Amino acid sequence: MRIVALAAVAAVFARPAIAADFSQPPPAGDPIYAPKSMTLVGHLELGVGFINSNSDNAGMFAGAGRVNIPLHNDWNIQADLNAAAVFQSGGYSTAGAGPAVHVWHRGAQGAVGVFGGVLFGGATTGFGGAEATVDVSPSTTLGIQASAGSTSAGSSHATYWNVRGWGNFYFTPDTKLRGDLGYTSAAGASVWNVAATLEHRFTASPMSVFGRVAYVNGSGNGSSASAWSGAVGLRLFLDPPGTTLRDHDHMVPWDAQGLQVFASPPV
Repeated sequence: MRIVALAAVAAVFARPAIAADFSQPPPAGDPIYAPKSMTLVGHLELGVGFINSNSDNAGMFAGAGRVNIPLHNDWNIQADLNAAAVFQSGGYSTAGAGPAVHVWHRGAQGAVGVFGGVLFGGATTGFGGAEATVDVSPSTTLGIQASAGSTSAGSSHATYWNVRGWGNFYFTPDTKLRGDLGYTSAAGASVWNVAATLEHRFTASPMSVFGRVAYVNGSGNGSSASAWSGAVGLRLFLDPPGTTLRDHDHMVPWDAQGLQVFASPPV
């Protein structure tokens, strides 16, 4: 419970009907000859903050790098690298880092995919699951992710499962409010976490800033603990000129979490 106290799907393919005289090739300049775009899109995210559990305070750092690689017929591969640390002056500290990969398909009204990854730290955690988003309106996107995994440290071993949902509301194409809600069950313990994030991307700029507050509560084995956290940070984007925050989130829609240790989920 010390860790808790300190922080913690179908794709539809549609093709237009084609009527053509196959005895003659398409004329020069026909769009069929145009090269397909394979533009990589991604970002680097960095944040710092604090965690308060009763009278126990700690500092927090989190970072992530994500890149999406478009494939054929709206299929994509997104690769993540995540890292986070919680630290106290002369006291307890913990850190973890690891990669994850998403294979997903973009549809007309949302996206669906599967993912898997591993986290290394005081324990080693492997996880995998499924995820989906739906565009409720031009300004609102909802998402859900379910995963299961196992964690081991020395001779100790435990399995867990997690479900989380989120919603993005865009006041403007470059200003977003995000809400997260998650539940994890592991080794007889239950953990709830909720967070809110406000992010603004500077117009025609490759940078955004964000602020986040989060709460986590865990119980099990006759005890319970809770914690609040706050963080500020920035994201640096790799995407085409003129891309808005909403456009970027559409192209890089996922983050991955294994066993939820930290009370501050990624943007």
